[in-house]
Amino acid sequence: MSDGNRDSSRRRGRGRWYRGKNTGEARKAEARPQVPAAVCPLCGEPIYDLSSALAEKETNLPAHFDCVLARVAAAEELESGEKVVYIGAGNFAVVQFRDRNENAFTVKRRISWENEKEKDKREWRKALSQRVQML
Repeated sequence: MSDGNRDSSRRRGRGRWYRGKNTGEARKAEARPQVPAAVCPLCGEPIYDLSSALAEKETNLPAHFDCVLARVAAAEELESGEKVVYIGAGNFAVVQFRDRNENAFTVKRRISWENEKEKDKREWRKALSQRVQML
């Protein structure tokens, strides 16, 4: 009976330690001032998170994902029930959902935004990759 009590107390003790550590990390992150990594060429606002940025087509500079999505959607003529969605690897698609829950869809058109071959040539992506590898 005493062994069971010891095990549960160890678990509780570890749980408190981990909670305290995580809380401290969160406070440190909040205390650090956020410095913009770049300025979006589409909207002119600062970009704080380069990991979610896409390259702007003409300049290859980082741009907000939402700004790129809005530009792609504005350039497409959408029929009723169609939406522009991101499908990964720098590509968007015009899709039509089969149900109201938007679980099943059909890809109508694929829109290539970023050239896969040129991704590694962008200096801001190289710097981001190096920072991620150091973690």
